[in-house]
Amino acid sequence: HANAIANARNALLLPRGVRADDVTVTAAPMFHIGGLGVHSLPLFWVGGKNVIVPTFDPPAFMAALAEHRATIQFLVPAMWAALMRVPDFDGYDLSALDICISGGAPTPLPVIEFFNDRGITFQEGFGMTETAPSVSVLAPEHIRAKLGSIGRPIQYVETRLVDENDRDVPVGEVGELLVRGENVFAGYWMLPEATADAFRGGWFHSGDLGKVDKEGFITLVDRKKDMIISGGENVYPVEVEQVLVRHPAVREVAVFGVP
Repeated sequence: HANAIANARNALLLPRGVRADDVTVTAAPMFHIGGLGVHSLPLFWVGGKNVIVPTFDPPAFMAALAEHRATIQFLVPAMWAALMRVPDFDGYDLSALDICISGGAPTPLPVIEFFNDRGITFQEGFGMTETAPSVSVLAPEHIRAKLGSIGRPIQYVETRLVDENDRDVPVGEVGELLVRGENVFAGYWMLPEATADAFRGGWFHSGDLGKVDKEGFITLVDRKKDMIISGGENVYPVEVEQVLVRHPAVREVAVFGVP
């Protein structure tokens, strides 16, 4: 519970924090940390409005956004992509929508561009179930210049990028993302060995690989276990996917290694 409260408090301090007059349509399932922790609990914390729908039906969801004058909205990338394919998308009144947030997986660049081109502020964030969930956010003013980045750590969350020996890697080099803060969980249920390994040195080891630039913006390249080694080179599936998904004939793509 303390993790969830810490995350709600942190949500107030985001570049566009939650407010008491905010409205969201909760369509992401609340057994998922994104559906529960990004807006639902923080809005409950500040007295905002959650409109809870029983399932995600893209046209009905668009109608709900318009009817309830939603101001902030979280969905996972696949859901945002589904909205793009709703007939007469531009016919729905989304004028109250102040900011859209995507998380749960890397957001295809065409999805971000689709909403930005319609004047809808799109913000990408990164989080995990283990961090309740928010770790970093890419603020709207940086979305174009830093497209593809997960942004910088939010207030009261610390991050590091380290090598195999848990030593900090230089700017621009790939390392595993480590996280520390009051929002970070206590451990895996009845898995003491996994918990001890994940918290080596007092930092939570996320299993995500990324690099940081000189301005502190983090870009994830892939999950540590998903990295493909081909001809002695490290190939990160997400980077290949981001290229392939830009082709107009490609709706969804997944890149994985085979022997």
